[in-house]
Formats: sequence, C-alpha cells, structure tokens
Amino acid sequence: MLRIFVIDDNADNLIAMEALLGDFFPEAEVVTFDSPIKALEEINNNLPDVVLVDYYMPEMNGNDFCVRIKNNPETSFIPVILITAANTTSKLRASALESGADAFVTKPIDEVELVAELKAMIRIKKAEDSLKEANKKLAELLSEKSERLREKEINYQSLFNSINDIVIIHDLEGMILEVNERACEYFGLKDEDLIGRSVLTLFNYQRITDIASNIMSFSSIDRKIIETTIKNAEGEIVPVEVSSRLVEYNNDYAILSLFRDVREKHDSTELKRLISLLIEDSDDAVVGLTLSGEIVSWNHSAERIFGYRADEIIGSLYSKLIPPHQHDFFPYLLERIRHGEKIDHYETEGLSKNGEVLYLTLKIVPIRDSLGDIIGASIIERDVTQEQRAIEKIRKGKDFLKNLDEINPAFYVAINSSGNILSMNRAMLFSLGYSLSEVVGKNYIDLLFSESDRQLQRQDFLKIVNKKKVVVVETTLLTRNGEEIMVEWHGKPVLKVNGQVDFIFFVGIDITERKRLEKAVMETNAAERLKIGQDLHDRLAQHLAGITFRGELLKLKIGDAMPDVISDVDEIINMVNMAVNKTREIAKELCPVEIGDGGLLTAVENLKDEIGENHNVNILIRWDKNLNLSGKLELSNLYYIIRESIYNSIEVNRAKNIIIASSKDGNLGVIEIIDDGLSFDSIDKEKNSLFQSMLKYRSWLMGASSEIRSNPAGGAIVSCRFKLTGESLQEDVAKWPSKKKIRGKAKYRVLLVDSHPVVRQGLRQILEIENDLEVVGETGNAEEALKLIGRLRPEIMVTDISLSGTGGLELIKACKERYPTLPILVLSIYEESIYAERSIRAGARGYVMKDESPAVIVNAIRTVLDGRQYMSDNLKERLLDKLSSPSKDEKTALVDSLTDREFEVFQLIGHGLGNKHIADKLHISVKTVENYREKIKTRLNIDSSSELVQFAVQWILSKTS
Repeated sequence: MLRIFVIDDNADNLIAMEALLGDFFPEAEVVTFDSPIKALEEINNNLPDVVLVDYYMPEMNGNDFCVRIKNNPETSFIPVILITAANTTSKLRASALESGADAFVTKPIDEVELVAELKAMIRIKKAEDSLKEANKKLAELLSEKSERLREKEINYQSLFNSINDIVIIHDLEGMILEVNERACEYFGLKDEDLIGRSVLTLFNYQRITDIASNIMSFSSIDRKIIETTIKNAEGEIVPVEVSSRLVEYNNDYAILSLFRDVREKHDSTELKRLISLLIEDSDDAVVGLTLSGEIVSWNHSAERIFGYRADEIIGSLYSKLIPPHQHDFFPYLLERIRHGEKIDHYETEGLSKNGEVLYLTLKIVPIRDSLGDIIGASIIERDVTQEQRAIEKIRKGKDFLKNLDEINPAFYVAINSSGNILSMNRAMLFSLGYSLSEVVGKNYIDLLFSESDRQLQRQDFLKIVNKKKVVVVETTLLTRNGEEIMVEWHGKPVLKVNGQVDFIFFVGIDITERKRLEKAVMETNAAERLKIGQDLHDRLAQHLAGITFRGELLKLKIGDAMPDVISDVDEIINMVNMAVNKTREIAKELCPVEIGDGGLLTAVENLKDEIGENHNVNILIRWDKNLNLSGKLELSNLYYIIRESIYNSIEVNRAKNIIIASSKDGNLGVIEIIDDGLSFDSIDKEKNSLFQSMLKYRSWLMGASSEIRSNPAGGAIVSCRFKLTGESLQEDVAKWPSKKKIRGKAKYRVLLVDSHPVVRQGLRQILEIENDLEVVGETGNAEEALKLIGRLRPEIMVTDISLSGTGGLELIKACKERYPTLPILVLSIYEESIYAERSIRAGARGYVMKDESPAVIVNAIRTVLDGRQYMSDNLKERLLDKLSSPSKDEKTALVDSLTDREFEVFQLIGHGLGNKHIADKLHISVKTVENYREKIKTRLNIDSSSELVQFAVQWILSKTS
C-alpha cells in the first residue's frame, strides 16, 4: 500500500492536504504530523513512500528536515517534497536542493501540480526500489554462480534435478551417462540402475546411430524433435515428445535428450475433434474447455452471443467471460466436473466483448476420452437476457397494476369467453359489496344484472366475443344489497395465438350520479316540451281558431253594407288560419308523440304521410300490438330514432322502399327500420357518422342498445332493442288499412315465393291494398311452393331467383311441367341483364327488379294476369337487338351453354363469393359447389379456379355496365 507522510505545524493545512490526497490517491495511507521531530521518529520506523513537509516550522525548517532524512542511510532514498511560500527566493530553493529536497510545491497549492509531483516521486521511488531489488537479485545470482563454481557437481545436480521433464544424457552409442531425479521417479528405478544402460531399452527409438549421426550434423544450438512412446513405472505406454541436442560432456560429445509427456496435448487434440462435431449447428453457445479452464472450441452461436471470433478467444481462460463485479465461480464448477458431476442448470451472468452484461443459463457436462477418463468439459450456454428483461418488465408491470389497483377509483374486471369472472379490482369489489373469492368463477351476467336485463346483456356479450373488437357500453349493475350502479365500460378482447378470445378486459367508471342527473334533466326537458306543445295546441291554437270564427261572424254582420271591409276581414281570417297551422306544426315538433296507447304508432303513421308527400319513397308499417311503450323519454327518443333512420335511408342509403317494424322478444322491445338502399358495408361512413352518433345517443338516453347492419336482401337495417314495462298496448285497429273488397267479383289469388320473410311481408302489404289482388299463400323454398300451388290453386305465382334449396329457375321449369297454365312473374334483386332471358326461357311471363316502385310491381302482376308478358324497356330493347343480330360472341355462347344451376353458381362466383358462401346461399353442400365449379370449368374450357373467377367477374361487369 502507498504510504504518504505530511508534516505541517498548521492543523487546517493538514486537514486540507489529507482530504486532497484522499481524493486523488484513495488507495494510499496518508499520515499527518504537526511536529517534524515526531515525524522523523515515525519515518525511521515505517519508511513512507514519499514525504511532504512545510518549509517554515518552529521546531525545524525544511532544510534541516531534509538533511536529517538524507543523511540517514535507512531513509535517504525516500523522496521529499518541500511546500514553500510563493515568495521563496531562488537562493533558498538552491539551498534546499543541496540539503536533499527532491521537489517543490508553492503555496497556494495547485492540486494538479501537487498530484503530478507526487506521481513523479512515486515513480522514481518505485524505480529505485526496483533497481535496488534488481541489484539485490544480481548479488544473489553472483553469489549463487560463485557457489556453483566452487561446488560444480552439487550445483549441477541441483539444476539438473529441478527440471520437471525427463532429462537423459547418453553417449553417441546410446549408453546412459546421467539422468535427473524425475527420470528415476518416472521409470521407478534408481540412478545407478539407469546409468550404463542402453537408452533403447527405455524408449521406442530408431537406431541410435542414425539419431547420433543426424545430431552430429547439427550445430550446438540446433535440436532434433521426435515423438515416441515409453513405459512408465506403472507399466503404461505413454506418448512423449523428445527434444535432443549435441552437448559436450566430460571433454567428449554426448546427446542431451529432454522427454516431455504429451498425453495432455493429445487429449486436447482429441477433445477439439469430438466437440467440434457437436457445437457448430447449435443455437446455443457451445464452448469446449480443458480441465484448466482454457477455451479450446467456440461455435457460431457463442460468437453471436459474446461477440468474440473464434481466433480471438480460443486459448483464453473462461474467466475472461465473467463480469468483474462477479465472483469467479468457475474453478468451483470445474472441480465438480473433475469428479464426474454433470451440472444440468446453472444461472449466472456473462460479459460480452462490448462490455454488455448477459444473463445466461449453463449446462456443463464432462468430456471423456476413449478410455473413459475426463479430459475436459462442454458448456452449453443459453442467452436469456431478453427473457430476464421481460420478466423484470412484467414484475414492474405487476407492481404498477398492484399500486394502481390500490389507488385507482375505476373498475377493472376480466371475464373469460364463457362470461365467467376471472378477476376484479378492489374498487369494484368495494362498490358491489363482494369479496374476490365470492365473484371469481361466477357468471358476471347472472351475478350483477337483474333478470330483465340478462337476455340483452348475453346478446351484447356474444357480439363482443364474435366481433373481437373494442367496445364502449353502458350497463346497470346490481350491488349485493340490491342497489343499482350505472357504469360506462370500455372493453377489449384479449386474443390467444390462434385468434380466439382468451378473455375480455373491461375498465369501467361509475356514472350513476351523472346518469341520474342527465336523465332527470332530459325527462324534465321532455315534460316541458310536451307542456309547451300542449299549451300551443290546446290554448293558443284554440284562441286563434276562435278569432277565425269571430271573423266569420263579423263578415255576416257587415253583410253587403261595407264591401271594402269584407276583403280586409277575409285577409285577417287567412292570416289567422296561417298562424293556426304554424302553431300546430310547432306543437307537433315539440311533442311529436302523444303519451298513451297508440301514441307512437300514430306519430309514425303521420311521419309516413309527411315523408310520402315530399319524397319519392314507399314506407310500410308492421306494428306488434303486444308492445307496451310508456314514458315520455322513451316514446320521444324512439320516435326520433325512427325519423332520423328514415331520413338517413333516403338521403344517404338512397332507399326507395322502407319498412318500419316493431316486435316483442321476451321482455325486450325491438324497433327495426329496413330499407332496400345501399348495403351498410358500402355506405359512405363519413356521411353516416352523424346519424350513428345520434342513434347511439338516443339509445343511451333510454338505456337501449342499437346497431346498424347490412340487409341480406339488399340495403341496411337499423335495430333498437329496449326493455319493456307494464301491460301490452292494445292495437289501434282504426290505424291499420282494411282490405278492400270488390262486390260481385272475386280477387286474383297470388302466391308469393321469396326466401326473405321481410320481402314477402312487404310485398303482401303492397298487394293487399289493391282491390283486385289477394295473397293466398307465401313460402321461402321451391318444394313448399309446389305443394302450395296444388293446394291453394293460385292464379299467379310471384317468385325470386334465389331460393332455399332448389333455385328459382328450377322451380319455374317444374311449374311449367306440372301446372303449364299458371302464369309466373319473377321478382328479383339480380340484374335483369343476367337472369331475365333465362327466366323467360324457363317459362316465366315476366321479370321485374325489386328496386322498382310498388306501382311498377303491381302493374307487372296485372300485365301477366292479362296474359301478356312484362319486361322493362331496357330488357325489351336488349332482346330485340339480340333477335336482329343473332350472332353470339364466343364468351356469350359458352355461358349460354351452362345449365341453370351451373349458371346460378357461375354468377355467384362472379360476385366474389367463395365455395362456403355459395353453399350457404343456395342451401347445398360445399362438395356440391366444388362439383359445379369443375363442370363449369369444363364447359367454359377453363383450366384453373383463378381463371374461372377472373372470367366470371369480367362477364358480370360486362352485363351490368
């Protein structure tokens, strides 16, 4: 340890100097003295490495101090640095140098200068110590050589026997002249037993004369190295390397041979060969070691993990890969390996070339040679740095969530795909009044929702699981004591690797008070609007009507006496009537729905009439008489949902026909607005966003759920589901249109065949309004249609092309076979350019599109009933063109060769449907669809499925463009 003495009679200076030296030389022992006399005594006893002394001291100045140290042979080599004042003269410094000072430091002390001087003195001191030590060793060597000169034989034998390898000196004939002690130990013989024997009796040599002649041709510094074998004292045959050279021995030439056991060298070579076969293809680092810890093999994964190339690391000790801060554990592991132990798992840290600390798991196995002896070890190292960091990150995340759980007022709950609770946070448990053990594993709907809410909640939960999308919903929960809590939930499905829902994580906020306040405000607002509307209608409008009546009386009183006044009175009456109408409009806007049975239905019918006057759209109403609708807030919001949905269907979806339907589903009411406009998937989402926000807001106000989805028959469906309360409403029969009858004349009997119930019901309502038409039956599949024809004997059948099971074209053919006089009209969503000609060829009397107005559809039915064919102008023109130019292009001819069922599959392929969707749509198996595809490819001379899809799409586009 470095020892520094500091002498100064000023205590403050000593403290400052001790702190300064402690900073720059933390490993040094700094000893301070306030008296030079005491310091001299301690210097003689402990011999410091360097001394710093103040020049001016009362007991003794710096010159005298240096003289005392330098004149003492025991302390003369110690460097002395004088600390002098800034005004110290050159003469004084020269005097100090003569007295033995080695350096000066001027006050105030420059830290850098002081440290530099100290380091210089220390280096000088170390150099002097080294020189002294070298001189000491040189003296000892000279003494030793002198001793050898005096006692040559003793010294020679001492040196000779100190060699660990086998040393033998023999003459040129091979007779042994001298051996060292190691040779005697190795062969198990005494010195006198070996000397005089032929070296060939000990070693597997070639002819000794050949070796001697070769060595004689060498210079005295050349050596001949060969490998051979010997038999040791235990009788083992051991490989050795022999290094021989020519020497002078007793005034004659002799051969000095040094024999080295090379078993370890051979073992190392064998070890390299064996390990190299195992390590190169491993994803883990595989490192081969000798039992001394030397690295002898290094695979590519080791290079990837540690950053060292094989040529950089092989030959180094494994301790190079151990971080400096970690205890060197490896000798302990190697000792276990030497005893044959296999280490299956050991966790530690490693150090890469760039200094990065790695987390590793080690598996260490001993390597044995062909004789079963342990000659090394193989280490399989796996880099688990990323895993460890991930574990640490997860741990921190868990700590964060734990802390968050303790302080966050929000609700957290995890629910599996079956609806069972996996976990729930403290805030939610506290609000509900449960413990965690009481809720885990329970179905959250059965536990937390009232019986009337459970059906709706199960439907909403299934939508979340099936759609796998983030949702925001509001629900009412029941606490343990029966109180209701309103919560706004943000739910996110967490998916498994296979894409299925693992669990759903909900974060909720208690909005009970906010909702109560908002609902109270909205109910108050609705009540005030109703009151104002009723006041306008019942009071102001009545007063204005009274003024009109008074005006009429005034006209009678005036008579013809004042004709100029009569015109003024008429003008006043007209103005009052306008005010009355305007007042009623405002009242209706403020309170569109009357509270009571039938109020909403009446408002919807009025809305239908109003829209019918201003827009070219047909609206049908299907109302369930069992619905019980009550409450100002619910009625008004349902009305606004219906109204905005209708206007959205007209303006955004471009619908021509709309159905307003109400129904009852258990304890739920359902309102649906169904249109035949654009599919929901193709609607401009930006134009539709305002409507969706309104729908969501209105539904929220009344605690309902709503959605917009595509209509399978074309168009969109707006659906609102809400809880029902009270008794069922009685249907206001007067609001429903009654059937019109024709006296003395029977109505035409119509059979409707369509796979969509909504279309059948809408078409039935259209036809029942007509005086001469009566729907006698309806069905969604061809087989049932044939049975109904035989039983009901209709006078016309209106059918779609796409039906459940057998298609429409096949139904038409079957009808023409069994009932040849029955007229058939096709009413379909498919383009007439695709199916009209095939329908007429099959036996239909007409073809009309579903997007036509009800008047056109009714006209088409009457046309067919009159025995004529109905076709649109475009269809007539196309058929006339075809008749006038009968030549077909190749594509058309190929497509025309398809059977009707094949053609049906072909056009669905052209619309982008896959096999499963085609099978679902035609109600046949996927295997049947695949068979049809193969037949179609054969008829169209097409090889691959991709070519078939491309051809079908192009054909559909050519027909619809």
